[in-house]
Parts: sequence; structure tokens; C-alpha cells
Amino acid sequence: MSSKAIRPRVAALLAERGRVLVVRHRKAGSDYHLLPGGGVEFGEGVAEALVREVREETGLEIEVGRLLGTTETIYPDGERHILHLIFHAERWTGNLRPGPEGERVQEARWLDTKDWYDLPFLPDVRDYLLEQLQSGFELPARHVRAKWVDVRARHGRN
Repeated sequence: MSSKAIRPRVAALLAERGRVLVVRHRKAGSDYHLLPGGGVEFGEGVAEALVREVREETGLEIEVGRLLGTTETIYPDGERHILHLIFHAERWTGNLRPGPEGERVQEARWLDTKDWYDLPFLPDVRDYLLEQLQSGFELPARHVRAKWVDVRARHGRN
């Protein structure tokens, strides 16, 4: 049996007037966007982790809503396997700011959904998130397949 484990990651979908809150990360010299959130620590509940991670990355306090869906990121080399749990956050308070994540979180901002496809976004579940937005978050939660994207290769880096 392998000693490697699946890493759970929680993310929040905050939407307002056709815009979605995203954070821009930098990893290995490449930038990509994703929903705010992060890893669940051992012994921490997923809702508790999501509140903590969104606060750290954006400065906002959220109320965790229902599960919208799941997806997975499985690295081709087998080194990482991330299970993403995406929740709706209907209510939030505070002032938006990038959190003290060091170099990883570069920016937190509201992004118009019409501009989503101009940016690298991981995991790439934008189509499903748009379906949820357009339905008023009425679609049942489901597992969404996301194609593997290597941001470094996309930008010509190794």
C-alpha cells in the first residue's frame, strides 16, 4: 500500500452581479487563478477549513453554504492527488485584500465571468461553475471531470 494520500482542498464560490471572487497564485514562475480556499488540516472540519482559508487569502469572513460539486487534480507523475470540494458562500463580510500567504497568493479580486476564459484557471471547472451561476445555484452537486493542465507548459516553462 502506498504512503501517499489524497489531499482534500476546499474552495468557495462567491458571486456578485456576474462576477466571481478569484485569487491569483504563483507557482514555479507561473500564474494561475482559482477559487479562494485551500487544504484541510488533519482534525479540521471542511467548513472550518474553508472559513479559515478564505480569510487567509482574501480577508473576508464567509458563511459556508451547500456543496456545489467536487473535482480532482491528479498529477501525471503520481506525486499529488487533490480532491477539491467546492462550496457556495452566499454571505460574506469584510474588506477584500490578498492575505499573508507570501509569494503564493498574488491577488484576490472580483472577476467578470465573461473574462474567465482569458486566464489560466485551475482546476478548470469554469463551465460547470457558470452553469451553477446561471441556474441560481439550483443544480444538484456532482463530480466534475477537469482536464489536467500544466500551467508551466502552457507558458513555455519547464
